[in-house]
Amino acid sequence: MTDIIEISNAMLERRIAQARQEGMPKWQPIATAPRDGTWVVVWFGFSTDDARPIVVRWSPGRCDLYPWLGDDGRYAHRCTMAWMPIPAPPSQDSKEGA
Repeated sequence: MTDIIEISNAMLERRIAQARQEGMPKWQPIATAPRDGTWVVVWFGFSTDDARPIVVRWSPGRCDLYPWLGDDGRYAHRCTMAWMPIPAPPSQDSKEGA
């Protein structure tokens, strides 16, 4: 399972790097993140030294203390520091060039 998470994180980091080159929005304060169930990327960790990006959505129903549900089905148990929208999927051209 750890390998799957590591691969998923590596793919997400590559996608974020690609989106930055395409003019992706900047990180925004977590207080401004959507609270409607929209999936977003958050910067997640106790400090900037151990933080990493993860994909989550607001879902406080089961866990009010940690209301961000990760795409792995677990609630984010650390601080979510900032957020940004998930980048658009790759275009057909970039899929064919891979």
